[in-house]
Amino acid sequence: MHYNALMEVKMSQVSATHFRRNMACCLDTVTANRIPLRVMRRNAEPMMVIAESEWRSIQETLYLLSSPANALRILASIADADAGRFVERDLLEPDEGDRSAD
Repeated sequence: MHYNALMEVKMSQVSATHFRRNMACCLDTVTANRIPLRVMRRNAEPMMVIAESEWRSIQETLYLLSSPANALRILASIADADAGRFVERDLLEPDEGDRSAD
């Protein structure tokens, strides 16, 4: 799988009138499906509705990619994983963190 930082995201689109009349349902759908909703407005820029957790995830990704060196490391790691060059490891339990005393 190839990752592109500018991947197009699937999204639904509704009119502002539809959004006003069906706000709770629209918000529930955005939250449940994790897909942004574009709200079209007459003579105005469309607005996006997105779940807060999705917004935080996007912000974190932008932060991690804001350093060119870090972005290169991340993209190289993704390429390695896509090519099958990785090692699976079990996750440590919180109380197993420091094994230096063993």
